[in-house]
Amino acid sequence: MDKTNWKLIKLLEQNGRLTYAELGKLVHLTAPAVAERVKKLEESGVITGYGAKINLEKVGIPITALVECQVYRTKEREFKALVLSLDEVISCHNVTGPYAFVLRVAVRSMSLLD
Repeated sequence: MDKTNWKLIKLLEQNGRLTYAELGKLVHLTAPAVAERVKKLEESGVITGYGAKINLEKVGIPITALVECQVYRTKEREFKALVLSLDEVISCHNVTGPYAFVLRVAVRSMSLLD
């Protein structure tokens, strides 16, 4: 991984729809050279996919929050299975400290958050 590959990854994270020509201008390479680098990054598993960023407020889900969760160590597997099955949970992170997990959730109202 050289500096150019890192820059390509960051640019694609920000906007996965950039063309090879646009990427090339930003990293000072030709479009075919960028295409080859991106293909290698995809084949090696560094780039695993592309996705859309969603404005949740525009689809009627105006509230996002981080929720800290204390979980008994013996119940962590069950907890993860439960929260990952909930549509409101955007992401689930295992953390150190007094809380076992931090969830990023999106809900339509404060009452649903409660």
